[in-house]
Amino acid sequence: MTVPAVGQREWQQPEEAPPPAVLAPAPAETAPDPRGGQGRRLDAVFWAGVMACTFLLIWSTLSTSIDNVDEGVLSMARLLPPTYWAGFALVLASTIIWYFGGETKAFHFLLVALWIGYLFIGPELMEAHPRSLTSYTQAWGVSYVREGREREFFYFPWLGFHYLFATLVELLDIGHLAMMRVGMLVMYLTLALGRIAFFGRALPDKKSILVAALTALAMVAVMGANFTPHQMAFGLMLFAFFFLASLDASPVVNRLVLIGIFCAILITHGLSALIVVYVAAMAALTRWKPSAIGRWSPSTASLSLLFATLFVGWLLYSSDFWFADAVRAFRNNVLREPIAFTSPFSHVSPARGGGRAEVSLLTFAFLAVLLVWLVSVVARRGFWNGLRRDRLFPLLAVSGLPILIMGTGSFSYEGFMRVFFYAIPFLPWFLARESVGRRSAAAFLVVLLGLGFVLLYAREFEELPTSQHFAGANFLVDVAGPNASGIQGDCLALGVITNTIDAPSMSCARVNATKRQLEQVPNVQEFNFAVLSELGERALSFSFAFGKPWWESLRDSVQREGFAKIYSNGRYDVYAR
Repeated sequence: MTVPAVGQREWQQPEEAPPPAVLAPAPAETAPDPRGGQGRRLDAVFWAGVMACTFLLIWSTLSTSIDNVDEGVLSMARLLPPTYWAGFALVLASTIIWYFGGETKAFHFLLVALWIGYLFIGPELMEAHPRSLTSYTQAWGVSYVREGREREFFYFPWLGFHYLFATLVELLDIGHLAMMRVGMLVMYLTLALGRIAFFGRALPDKKSILVAALTALAMVAVMGANFTPHQMAFGLMLFAFFFLASLDASPVVNRLVLIGIFCAILITHGLSALIVVYVAAMAALTRWKPSAIGRWSPSTASLSLLFATLFVGWLLYSSDFWFADAVRAFRNNVLREPIAFTSPFSHVSPARGGGRAEVSLLTFAFLAVLLVWLVSVVARRGFWNGLRRDRLFPLLAVSGLPILIMGTGSFSYEGFMRVFFYAIPFLPWFLARESVGRRSAAAFLVVLLGLGFVLLYAREFEELPTSQHFAGANFLVDVAGPNASGIQGDCLALGVITNTIDAPSMSCARVNATKRQLEQVPNVQEFNFAVLSELGERALSFSFAFGKPWWESLRDSVQREGFAKIYSNGRYDVYAR
């Protein structure tokens, strides 16, 4: 049986082995450490650094509570305690010691857990409430499932994620906010295990596996891994790629497991399942060299046919088995307006649109560093010696993603970053395999990890609901019936923040997709309540090109039309008509 394209390793076939200058791992990976005692001392220093930065991370997390940040790009960084930054410096030093210290051993993979702790888990646990407005929305879906009203939730029929966490909530007997905390930990653990499993199959040695895992962490940090279905589906994708690369080990069992994983992705997040179909099709359409037996393997082609069959079944299911509706849904969600992201005023979400100039510039700086790393790899003469298509497969697998994903409805900056997100398994794979033995790879890795941290928390002031926001929202739910209506600046639904299914409906600022600008403020007399909150003002003023005028118009209209203030805590004002 031939190893499929995703898992082929050219360097394992002696009769066609590439020149040592191209793909051979670093000497330290293949030979015993010639430094003897010096290598053992470096290992001891590494262990000391790991234990020290682990203690500092735990201490910082338990002793710090952050409830609000200002609009500065580095505001979150200024609020983190000195012990956190001391540990951050130690984990950075430990990373450098590992890269230049000789042979990579199993314990060096503790760096993955440490970087996850310092980039994601530590700062997020220091915050008084879970970050990311999307996480609250998906946690709301879990409540719909627990109440037996899942068909009313807007994510239906992709409820696999919500059913899973509804089961965990019942087993652990935890509350709404704690569920998001637990869910966040599950997401990062799944992503870490999936990355290591996939890279462990696709790459030849421990050092390149660890380089790829840390590079993928830096790329994930650009957006973060929130409590959302597509994050869970992305983790499942990594395991699917692992089994796709392991079909030679036990074909029957691995194919059954792979089909099961694909079905799980289908009911969790349909778009992610489409990406697996795309990668399987790429493997089937690209002719790779035969194995030592000399036969071509049809396994990827048959898998692609199975995936396509299942995907058509999902389309029919998601449209209540009306084929015409399925075709229209596919056209609208996948094929329409593939280049609409080029419009500067087509942001979709105030929290994730990336409208602030500083954040956009930082993002482009991150992408520029990644591009320079990529160019530095392919610009070498040695890269082209013995070049075969299987070495270029990671780049081929992401070449069509922009056309495939840009039409999903997530136009503009968000759509662009979604393409970037789904490219994460492939770009680190290529970069680590082709440049792990070069000293410059360490510099690129360190810079990307630092930029990833800044980008992850640069929009924190837009995404972190404060205690005052929770208090005001719960007050409004208590005094208003489910049939009441309100208008507010931020687009976080009242039921989402309070975890209430039958909550008053709230309207917010929307972008006119045709005119590429914010719609005019609706007639406030049509609403029973109005909310002027700090979060709403920040979301409008900083995320949309026309946000400040819209906010001022809303505030003036509320005051002019005789709304009476019935609640205020300094950050959340409720008005009633």
